[in-house]
Amino acid sequence: MLRRLVPLVGIQFILATLIILNGAVPQAPLSPSSYFNPPYAYAWLNTLFLLPAGAAVAYISSKAFLTGGRISVQLMGCGILALCSATLGTWAGTSAQAIGFYYIVLNLFGILFGAVFLLAGVLIAQRDVVIPPGKRLAPLVATYVGLAAAGGLVWLGAAEGWVPSFFESKPTTLSVEVLIGAAILFSVASAVLGWNYLSARSEILYWYEIGVLLVLTSILTYVFIRHPGDPISWLYRCTTFLYGGAFLNAVLNSQGDEEPKADR
Repeated sequence: MLRRLVPLVGIQFILATLIILNGAVPQAPLSPSSYFNPPYAYAWLNTLFLLPAGAAVAYISSKAFLTGGRISVQLMGCGILALCSATLGTWAGTSAQAIGFYYIVLNLFGILFGAVFLLAGVLIAQRDVVIPPGKRLAPLVATYVGLAAAGGLVWLGAAEGWVPSFFESKPTTLSVEVLIGAAILFSVASAVLGWNYLSARSEILYWYEIGVLLVLTSILTYVFIRHPGDPISWLYRCTTFLYGGAFLNAVLNSQGDEEPKADR
């Protein structure tokens, strides 16, 4: 029981740190010389921590889907892949234009589309939809094609200026509205996962629940960022690494089971 409480206490610690930083960090954006953000440092961290985690979750989820036939598992894996892969937009650079591009990719594709895929998987799992053997490859390919198409359109729209700005010295109103919408979707997913965990006491569900709670924590932290590179943004970044690890831990636990079902 104590081991299970540690991650929850850790989330409370992150929120307490956010409250302290919100009072300590200047309201105005920090000057570039004060950024805690060496060029491409965050991009390297994302590549080293989040991309492998997202790829591993997607691979194991796809493997579980091909074995057991539950499309919900595949959709949840795609949602986590979107969350983790969108952070690669940090490689665009640290100019104002590059940061604006990254905010669109992260908020619209990573967080919002990630929430849509994850919640769809969680809800479909309640109906225990199983696709028969021999008919699983097409849905597998379709989910990845859909995810790639969504990501490609967002990246193109951000690069060409088709999508309204998500960042102008700080997150815009549109950016915050998208985050609120995604937070609602993640909250529903968290409620369903938490309810099922209380019934099943599944290790897999526990870590998925921790992962979703960390995503919600990261969204809350994200809203309070004064400027990319300030201490609050680094708190957000550390939280993203933690939810990548939580989701990876969930699917690694599934290796000793059939797959991470949400309705055991």
